[in-house]
Amino acid sequence: MRTHWTIGGGDTLLLFFNGWGMDGGPTAHLETGGFDVCICCGYEDLTVDDSTLARWKTYTRIKAAAWSMGVWAAERVLPAYGLMPERAIALNGTPFPVDDRYGIPCAVAQGTYENLSPQTLKKFYRRVFGGTAASEAAGAGFPAGALEERRRELGKILAAEEERRTENAGETLRCGIRWNRAFVSRHDSIFPPGNLLAYWQGRCEVTLLDAPHNPFACFKRWEEIVGEG
Repeated sequence: MRTHWTIGGGDTLLLFFNGWGMDGGPTAHLETGGFDVCICCGYEDLTVDDSTLARWKTYTRIKAAAWSMGVWAAERVLPAYGLMPERAIALNGTPFPVDDRYGIPCAVAQGTYENLSPQTLKKFYRRVFGGTAASEAAGAGFPAGALEERRRELGKILAAEEERRTENAGETLRCGIRWNRAFVSRHDSIFPPGNLLAYWQGRCEVTLLDAPHNPFACFKRWEEIVGEG
């Protein structure tokens, strides 16, 4: 897993688990507001190196936000390293991202993996940003990197989710993190909004947004996302 830092000069660490195949572009405009922000991405390997973990643990306060597949990653990384954020926010994702009830339908996710190409990846980003014009305007959000890296990362998630569905068939789905709030975009064409609502309603506070899968144009500051207001 890769990490990128933006130092705001405060005493609170904000861990942001990014979406699949994304860089820092979608959130680059957000004011830190005093948070030290660590963006996590690259989920082919969920290992946190010793120096990064030691740096995380120097903070007395930790908050977390996770977008899309990043919710799945946060669920696996934070409990594994004994980190429980005082506040955790999910944006257009669930801990079970490949799931016919609570995530992306299994056949859709598998089809994305099997048909991944430069052309289909462009279509994917158009859906993330809400159309061709919006995706072109947000060109800085398109991550650089080899297509095969994206394929391996998605394959890792698909394999883990298949194992989870097989092992926990018929059992109650459980979270490792206490999520405080979930943002759900009404116009999300990656995670069906109905599936997001089916998972989050009754589990935490839910806020609906008039936005596509990428919700960050709705915000100017990280505090608007992770704050209690």
